[in-house]
Amino acid sequence: MAYAINLSQVQTVTEQLHTDLVSRASMLNDKMLEDLKLTVTTDVENLDKLFLFNDKGLQARQYKQGAVKKVQLGKMIENAAKVVLAVTHPQDNVQKYREKEPFHVNPDGTTNAEQTQFLLNKVAERHSQDVRANFFFGNEANAKLEETAENQVKLGLSLYDGIYTKIAKAITNGTISEAIGNMVKTGDLLAGSVTPEAAYGKFKAMYQSLNDDLRAADEVIAYVSSALADKIIEGYMVKHPQLAPATQQEGWKFSQMKNLTLITHSAMGKGSEIIFALPGILEYICDIRPEGQANITVERNSDDHNLFDYQIQTAQTTRVRDYSPRVLCVNEQVNTPNNVPAGDYIADVFTVDTTDEQEGTAQITSGEKDLYAEGDIITVTATAKSGYKFAGWSDGATANPYNYEFGGGVVKLMAMFDKVGADSASSTASSH
Repeated sequence: MAYAINLSQVQTVTEQLHTDLVSRASMLNDKMLEDLKLTVTTDVENLDKLFLFNDKGLQARQYKQGAVKKVQLGKMIENAAKVVLAVTHPQDNVQKYREKEPFHVNPDGTTNAEQTQFLLNKVAERHSQDVRANFFFGNEANAKLEETAENQVKLGLSLYDGIYTKIAKAITNGTISEAIGNMVKTGDLLAGSVTPEAAYGKFKAMYQSLNDDLRAADEVIAYVSSALADKIIEGYMVKHPQLAPATQQEGWKFSQMKNLTLITHSAMGKGSEIIFALPGILEYICDIRPEGQANITVERNSDDHNLFDYQIQTAQTTRVRDYSPRVLCVNEQVNTPNNVPAGDYIADVFTVDTTDEQEGTAQITSGEKDLYAEGDIITVTATAKSGYKFAGWSDGATANPYNYEFGGGVVKLMAMFDKVGADSASSTASSH
């Protein structure tokens, strides 16, 4: 049976897997969403409006004829979230799969697509990792930066405003403050001068200062970095060795704060930022409707028909559903990202150089490409400078020009030269 590899077959496999691929790319298969006990909303086309009502208590009075106290009803607050498009344009060369039969479609329309499915899942998951990196640290303002090497991390964290960014904006505009009661200053609990016992003590004090409704809830979640969690737990164990040890079952639990769950995740970065909240107050929003904005497509490259151009597009954002001290309280600290995931792939690269540019030069004279595939033939030529002669290539070949067969990976082919005397004429050694 012949296994022709063509665009229509790749597209067929993509279409058959489309729903699952979109879910993967949109981060919905990421266990983080479950571990963090988030609200997940998946059907937002553009803008989702959540309405909150702020009222004032202690306004009821004992009835007295002619002395009815009129009170203000309260204030309606709109908490809107607008999804933001994130796009990835990966590219792949079909020649890499010529003998691996990945893109086979049977006559009945079914696919023999194990390798294809694996590849497409990886494409979707790579996009989802970028989406995840933005969940806490994303800042849309970074999208205005120039595309330079120095700005790569910030540009990667520009897909949408993350939770930490939303909280920082709420502090700036006064929605979160000590006066309101949804902020408690703790200082840097990871500072070297702060012992584990002191860190735990300040953390517990913050918990005890929470609004009565929040502290009395069936479950209160404390979101902290891994380093801070370790320090708090160590402090608890040292300070209360007689009590039951802290246990981790869907988050860390403490015998003295029975309704508290301490949750950490690598996505929270590093630092002393603390978020106390009811489960579900932090929200992830995306659009995975069949007719929605999220999609994955594949097209043939117009310049090189061996290249397939993928486009993965998702629409997402975050939201803090309510900033009321009855459901949320933060400290004044600011976390920073861990190493932003850049992936483990190293692109196929071919370069040619010389061991000493004073002795000669080397260049690609035929077959040069931006993207190489296994089996490509690249012709390289070495030219000796005055006083030197070509001695061979770093892979042992001596032909010059040399038709090098690319085998994949990162290859740097070096031209080597020998000294022939000060008066020798410049020459280009050759195999003929």
